[in-house]
Amino acid sequence: MNWIPLDEWRGVADFGNVPGWIEAVVTAVAVCVATVSLLLEVNRRRRAQARLVYASEVYSDRTPAGENLTFEQQWVVCGVGDYELDRGPTGHTILGVKEDMLRFDVVVHNRSEELIGPVQFQGPADSMPPSGWINVTIAIEPHDSVHVVFLRRPFNPAEMPPIDFTIAFRDSDGKWWKRDGIEPIHRISRRRARLIEDIGIR
Repeated sequence: MNWIPLDEWRGVADFGNVPGWIEAVVTAVAVCVATVSLLLEVNRRRRAQARLVYASEVYSDRTPAGENLTFEQQWVVCGVGDYELDRGPTGHTILGVKEDMLRFDVVVHNRSEELIGPVQFQGPADSMPPSGWINVTIAIEPHDSVHVVFLRRPFNPAEMPPIDFTIAFRDSDGKWWKRDGIEPIHRISRRRARLIEDIGIR
């Protein structure tokens, strides 16, 4: 093995000069700052869009067993209890209630510039399926709303309280968000988001 003398090696190696090193470091820092700024801006925009999605309760009532209700075709009916859905001759949805139930009409508003969906609802634990969530496979167009009729068994014969819904939804970038009533929106972690479409989240 032939070794290069130290004095010759110093002549071969070129580590540049101090101004060159300073310029390289400044450039690297600038690239990092620009990348972080871009990511923060993208996240800010996504959160700003997610804030424009919310649900509002517009109607609540008791529905006795044996009653048939008719809804617009584009309305979504979901819930827990004994009921049947049928399609009328004009395309309307006919709901046949087989037991006393509570009915809550909720409107999901998408005031953002993005398509969202699917949407999930969460109510009181005793009224929901084992996962705690009801999944509504709907997509809501930008600046549109969807009327959802939610049915559940009453906890007791005299119950008729207002109900605060928690909604979870996926944005057009595949990110999941959650809002409890009128509370601020927040992101759902990746670990929990992997479970949401199958068993819901808590």
